[in-house]
Amino acid sequence: MKKNKWFEELQENIGNSIVSGASSLKKDIENGVSLLVNNAVSKLDLVTNEDLESQIEILDIVREEISKLNQLVANLELRIEELENNK
Repeated sequence: MKKNKWFEELQENIGNSIVSGASSLKKDIENGVSLLVNNAVSKLDLVTNEDLESQIEILDIVREEISKLNQLVANLELRIEELENNK
């Protein structure tokens, strides 16, 4: 038995509408989830890797300077002690 052409076209149109609707729904869900994730991440106090690396370099420099200053203070304390002992 041959199907009526009208029914075939109707089935095809409905099928295309469902596929199109599902595709649209998928995109809407992806956009919604993406928006939620972006909003959540933006509320976090995060830094970029570049900023972190920069801060690590600065911290290393500061540590080195503090170490030098500590050594200088220790040397000055020794010198003061030597001068006091020579009186």
